[in-house]
Amino acid sequence: MRKKKKIIRKILVSAVGLVVLFLLSMTIFNQIMLTKESKWIKPNGTFVTVDGYKMHVYTVGPKENRPTILILSAFGTAAPGYDYKVLYSKLSSEYHIVVVEKFGYGYSDISGLPRDVGTIVKEYREALRLSNENGPFVLMPHSMSGLEALYWAQHDPNEVSAIVGLDMSVPEYYRFRDHNPITRFLSSSKFLKALVSMGLDRIPGVGLISDRSLTKEEFAQNQYLTYKMLLNKDVLAESDAVKSNAQTVQKGGMPNIPMLLFSSNGTGLGEKWVQCERSFARQSGKIKLIQLDCSHMIQYFKSADVAQETKLYLQEIFAE
Repeated sequence: MRKKKKIIRKILVSAVGLVVLFLLSMTIFNQIMLTKESKWIKPNGTFVTVDGYKMHVYTVGPKENRPTILILSAFGTAAPGYDYKVLYSKLSSEYHIVVVEKFGYGYSDISGLPRDVGTIVKEYREALRLSNENGPFVLMPHSMSGLEALYWAQHDPNEVSAIVGLDMSVPEYYRFRDHNPITRFLSSSKFLKALVSMGLDRIPGVGLISDRSLTKEEFAQNQYLTYKMLLNKDVLAESDAVKSNAQTVQKGGMPNIPMLLFSSNGTGLGEKWVQCERSFARQSGKIKLIQLDCSHMIQYFKSADVAQETKLYLQEIFAE
């Protein structure tokens, strides 16, 4: 019996040793690759300086006498300019598209500045001003950036002509998030950041990076940015501030602007997600809600439908 226990103990010690060696090797490999890839990163837009840091702005599509659609990316989307191309490429022939990559995203700097919703919106506005992009804008927020869009519409309504929400979050949802400490730890951004720091997202099938509508070169840039920017300190600070930001937006009330909201089926987000979006939509006669039978990344799965409905909606509101 003792001999059997010793054998089991040796096997466990060896297994743990192999895991530690693997993680150490992956961490070293990741750091080597990050150094190499930093030389291959090539921005495709322009930079403006906001609060002492560089912010990247990408534009496409005709500008003169056309509505401007401003895409606001979801939490943790490492390379918004590439991730949302599958959608905005279907709109850019008729509309002027702007993607402002906030701090901690895409080609922009990691700033360490506060990530309260007021600061983030102020930075957007300054980046647009410096880029000579004049509103009013059609805000197109995905997921958590719905809070930014609503705050913007509350405080500067003359700059927002409409909101087209891509399964965007609403303030009420953040009252229902799981408070179980084990679940929160396993799903927390900080826990995932530890895995990313080891380079585990480089393992095929683990870190999935979208190649939808991208050229070979664009996909490579998407990869480099994802490995570099995923869950950096600015993004983690956003996660820490989200409940406070939701409370701020909740207090601001319902903006008096037209909204088209695309809602997913809630897969992976919990039943409260869809319920909160429906409840939000019922609060104003200016909100049109379209239910889609797909998961949260609707720009991947329903880009053609979203683009078509968006065109029809904008034609309607701008004709009035």
